[in-house]
Amino acid sequence: MVRNRLSLVVLLNNRPTVGGGELAVYRYAASLAERGHRVTVFANWRNDFMKKVCPTGMRMRFRRGLPPSIRGSGRFNRWWASLYAHLIIEPSLRREKPDFVCGYLRQAARDAWRYGRRYGLRTVQFVFETPDWLMRELGYLLPPEDIAMLQREWGAAREAYVKADALIPLSETAGEACRQWAGREVTRPVYPGVDPTAPLRFAASEEHILYLGRLDAYKNVQDLIRAMGLIENPPLLVVAGSGYEESDLRCLAKKLGVRCRFTGGVSEDEKWALLRKAYFLVFPSSFEGFGIPPAEALAAEKAVVCSDIPVFREVYGDAVEFFPLHDVEALARVITRLLADPEYRRRRGRLGREFVCARYTWERAGQLLEQILLENLSKQGRGSKAVPGLKL
Repeated sequence: MVRNRLSLVVLLNNRPTVGGGELAVYRYAASLAERGHRVTVFANWRNDFMKKVCPTGMRMRFRRGLPPSIRGSGRFNRWWASLYAHLIIEPSLRREKPDFVCGYLRQAARDAWRYGRRYGLRTVQFVFETPDWLMRELGYLLPPEDIAMLQREWGAAREAYVKADALIPLSETAGEACRQWAGREVTRPVYPGVDPTAPLRFAASEEHILYLGRLDAYKNVQDLIRAMGLIENPPLLVVAGSGYEESDLRCLAKKLGVRCRFTGGVSEDEKWALLRKAYFLVFPSSFEGFGIPPAEALAAEKAVVCSDIPVFREVYGDAVEFFPLHDVEALARVITRLLADPEYRRRRGRLGREFVCARYTWERAGQLLEQILLENLSKQGRGSKAVPGLKL
């Protein structure tokens, strides 16, 4: 039991098929509960990884709703979210008065700030991205209506960041972007972690090249498929994840004659089994706050190929292979080199596991998060003054 026990409420605005950001927020909460702090998580859905990690003493509350596939589910779920907040979340906050209410991104950040202001509670925001950083890297991919929507949502969320009691970034790259956008200081980064023991429950082999993550345009899975099309007799490519790009990616693989298996969303056990059976992981993303799949692949003792973007250089250094973003021919060369040199790729996997297990564990994340929150709790005063103008 810790000497200074904290009480936290974490708002998890997750989907039935979860992304890396929601996984990170949940595991941050779990890491604090494992250290003896009192943590309540208000989540939308029970994701598979929650069944694997649910520390004693961490309370879970699930709102649920209608699946997105049902027509009219969006309107119903918004109504139900408002009612649930009024009937369940707000009475809990009034009754228990936690030390912190924690949010992230846009809607959860706004909700955390609204609850904090209404009930006199400190707020923490986990920083994955900012709108100007997002637009700088991905604006060319977005249609005008999506840009307008992001402008509205980030504009409404900005006060939640500017006046938060603590802004905790997932990386230095995300932290520097937030400093520039919010015009205020952030804490030192709390890097997400991996579970070093989880992958070792599965036998290792080499059966496929793997992509793991959402199938969104900025993930650049199309570049990976094109690169595979340039390689003579490549192994099977397994694409594990779901997203709106799946149909186009299937068509591209068929057009180029690339042997490709799409798994859809996978469970935790399926994820680790796929990683342990991979030659290596390829993660060609344009934009990440951290990028958890490469860390998981390294923990599984597999080599990793990443796009050469600043956050991957910061987080993974020399532990992964890099290729210039969107350079399909360069990616094909890296893949070919790894396939041709089993000793090298296996050594990279072994050294990669040592690297990631020494730097990125949830226990380490929990220790640092605890320090930051206790330091913040000891300070007087709240938040920062707003600075005018929204850069987007």
